[in-house]
Amino acid sequence: SPADVFLVNDDPNADFTGIFEAAVTAHNNTFYKWISANDGSNIPVSSLHQLDNEVIIWFTGEATVDVLNQTEQDSLSLFLNNGGKLLLTGKNITESLDAQGSVFLQSYLEVNYSGNATGSPLINPVSGNPMSGGLSPFAVVQDSRDAVDPVSGGNATAAFNYANNDIAGVTVDNPATSSQIVLMGFGMEKLGSSSINNVMGAAFNWFDVTTDIQPSDRNNLPGEFTLSQNYPNPFNPTTTIEYQLPEAGIVQLKIYNVLGQVMRALVSEQQSAGSYSIQWDGK
Repeated sequence: SPADVFLVNDDPNADFTGIFEAAVTAHNNTFYKWISANDGSNIPVSSLHQLDNEVIIWFTGEATVDVLNQTEQDSLSLFLNNGGKLLLTGKNITESLDAQGSVFLQSYLEVNYSGNATGSPLINPVSGNPMSGGLSPFAVVQDSRDAVDPVSGGNATAAFNYANNDIAGVTVDNPATSSQIVLMGFGMEKLGSSSINNVMGAAFNWFDVTTDIQPSDRNNLPGEFTLSQNYPNPFNPTTTIEYQLPEAGIVQLKIYNVLGQVMRALVSEQQSAGSYSIQWDGK
């Protein structure tokens, strides 16, 4: 079956792939991988409709010069014009685009570069943002992190703040193209595994990524049944529920209201042992 998302490693040395692969598969999503150092800049945008979800996860790692070259900007512009959903993460991205005089920076990412972030490594998700609002603060120890300002009158909304309240990242929800962007002025590869999984999950929720309910790793089966706290909680508009089965069996996962009435049956089937994840939209 087609992959769920398109994963682009745009780091000059092709580093950090495993970190992002783990964060994608933690949510039972599959990926098609593109490594720019080997595969070049001509991203096959016209073929991405074959994916289960038209979602690109794009990270630039330690890139410092021409972090997104013109060919890549053109590919992403076409992708977004067609309603694509993009998570773009990396230090120096907006600084480099600003130095290039890039139209893509203001017209698509809808921000201006406002300087390098200074001070504390703490990053605070912005309460009320539809993607990041339910997340906990996290630290990113990294040099040359970018701060940005949303373009006045545009669709960009602050999603993450540095400790000094400079904006560390935005979401862009463009009604004209139906495209969505999560832009981070820092590299997600520098987050701890728990934090990167939570941020990736929040992005998948906001992008409305459909996820097959399936074991994530048959070779590492759980030792006991567990049902984890849903996240984010409270949620808007979707939340993720994860559970683990030590052995095969009939699984029924139901949503109840405060009166004890069944509101929705999310799962009712025979399942194999493994780790599972399902998203619920509150309906």
